[in-house]
Amino acid sequence: MPFPRWFSALALGAAVCGCSEGHAPVGGTPQQAAGGGNAAVVGGASGAAGANGGQPLIAAGGTGSGGVVPTTGGAASPGGNGGSPPIEDDDPSAGAAGSAGEGPAPSGVPGIIAVGYGGLRLVSRDLGQSWHDETHWSENGGDDQDLLRTVAYGNGVWLSAGWRLVTSIDGVSWSDRGMADDVIAVINCPVTDGLAFGAGQFLVACGSNLASSSDGLTWQKVGPTPNVGKHPYLFWEQAAQRFVCSGDDGPSFTSSDGKAWTKLAIDKAHLCEGGVAPKSECSSFYTQGVFLTTEWGGVIRRSTNGESFEKTYQDQFENNLFTEYSFGVGSVAP
Repeated sequence: MPFPRWFSALALGAAVCGCSEGHAPVGGTPQQAAGGGNAAVVGGASGAAGANGGQPLIAAGGTGSGGVVPTTGGAASPGGNGGSPPIEDDDPSAGAAGSAGEGPAPSGVPGIIAVGYGGLRLVSRDLGQSWHDETHWSENGGDDQDLLRTVAYGNGVWLSAGWRLVTSIDGVSWSDRGMADDVIAVINCPVTDGLAFGAGQFLVACGSNLASSSDGLTWQKVGPTPNVGKHPYLFWEQAAQRFVCSGDDGPSFTSSDGKAWTKLAIDKAHLCEGGVAPKSECSSFYTQGVFLTTEWGGVIRRSTNGESFEKTYQDQFENNLFTEYSFGVGSVAP
């Protein structure tokens, strides 16, 4: 299935991040939702291979290429070599088992995933006009171990995190991988702050430490988080092929690999329609002419001009999205 133009531009990637413990939206006040510009764009992943002679597979990323790629060689393995797809059980007691990227990459369609309180996960296949495949752990969730703060897509895998990590191949069926401090044991990570995918890797910020992973399960310590002021945010700027790290109230930094960081002349950097800019200029999630916001009570609103918003989702349990970084873009089940 050829991908539409808006998805090709997104390069099948997602860059998102979370924020501080206790940073919940203020009641009744809309919380602007992530991004701007090529918001949530995360390329850099290698395209999936495929079964010899089989059906075309969705590219995991590439440098902005997106779309469908022909199959060559043996069975594709975004996070491992061959084998059967992981069991997607979504049981919070299941723990970290298996590999997030085992088995062949599925065919998919472009989609947006939103995450939040109570373990909320939602899928939109029409740029936020409608939301489906809702799943959650608890009703009217709080700032607790069920909260999913962040979500990103890369190497054929969706990764969402907060106090625990969950993965998915198709954005619909999810596997609970265990608590963050157990899965990301190489650094002190009781809860994730920022998360992005770029340059073929997930990069996570847990307070003052950074770690990287190709599959969301096996992690390596990268180094210290740049001194951005309080809780770190991360996103990948596809056009410039770099990570950007910003904070609650401090300076911003960029890096091509997550290791060496250069200070930007922008505080609270955000991904906007024209590139990186102060968050004050683009506080909504933006992708291909669409703005998405979240507000208290489990509401998602959508706009095509950034000014007039209409409600496109109301959560029955009032589980709200966490922040403007609680959206991600990637490949989902049709």
